[in-house]
Formats: sequence, C-alpha cells, structure tokens
Amino acid sequence: MLLEYYALRNNVIPPKFATNGSACFDLHAHLAGVEIIKAYDTKNHSVILEVKRNAVTIPPYHRAIINSGIIFDIPRGFSVRLHNRSGLSLKNGVKLVNQEAVIDHDYIEETMILIENTSELPFYLKNEDRICQGELVRNESIQVRETKRRPEDRNSGRNGGMGSTGA
Repeated sequence: MLLEYYALRNNVIPPKFATNGSACFDLHAHLAGVEIIKAYDTKNHSVILEVKRNAVTIPPYHRAIINSGIIFDIPRGFSVRLHNRSGLSLKNGVKLVNQEAVIDHDYIEETMILIENTSELPFYLKNEDRICQGELVRNESIQVRETKRRPEDRNSGRNGGMGSTGA
C-alpha cells in the first residue's frame, strides 16, 4: 500500500518509519519559515506564540497547533491516524490534544498537529522534532441505525457497568 504526501515547503522531513519493525511512521514539526503558532491557554483564550530561530516555547498547560509541512494524499477507503509518541508523553508531558487524530481521505490541507503541554515546565519545540506517529488505516464501511429493543446480556461474565472489570 502506498501513502503519498505533498511537501508544502522546502526541507520538510518526510514521514518515515524509525525501524523495519515500526508499526507507525514519525511526523516532525515543520517550523522553518513559520513566524507564529496559534495556541490556547488554561482558560481557553487564544494566544499567539512567536517562533524564534525555527523553535517555539509552549508554556505549561497550553495547547498548540503545530505545522507538519505536508499534505497527505490518502487513498479512498482509508484514513491516517495520528498517535502520541510514548517517550515525548512520558518524559515531557507533551501529547496530542485529542489523543488520536483522524485524517479523512478527503482532507487535502496541511496536516496540523494539535499538541498539549501537560507539564508544569515550558516545552521547547524545535524545527524537525518528532512530535507524533501516524498509520494508514483501512476504514470499514458500516451503517448506523437505531433499534427499538435494548441489547440483551451476552453472558460475558460482566457484573456491573463501565469500569466493572477492574481495568
């Protein structure tokens, strides 16, 4: 399967798999030529973060919209899913705002990566830093409809509602 992309600017780091066994490809921040980043503070106010020397500092507990510099050409019947990078989340408290981003095949604009600094410390993001990972996912064609009867017990051993398995 082939996933093509278009580089919007020069020197965009291509999406690539870190190892032969990687399930997902890495996506990088593309801050070269970018002057400002739109962000939101803890009170959901829009703030502007200045990009200096191809880097930006994301204050604690702020959410920011980061350029990738690429547009995916996603095949019909597929989507691209973006996921957190575990090391970035664990070591820096930086994660995707929506935990998993879904990019539909008919979206043909720049892939923007929504990140959140959940740490008490500012996060310094540099051009070309890896900030998330992506995968091409085949979409199942389904229909959703209402039923007039409540689903019956499936004898799965569940005793209780959400969280009742102890997980």
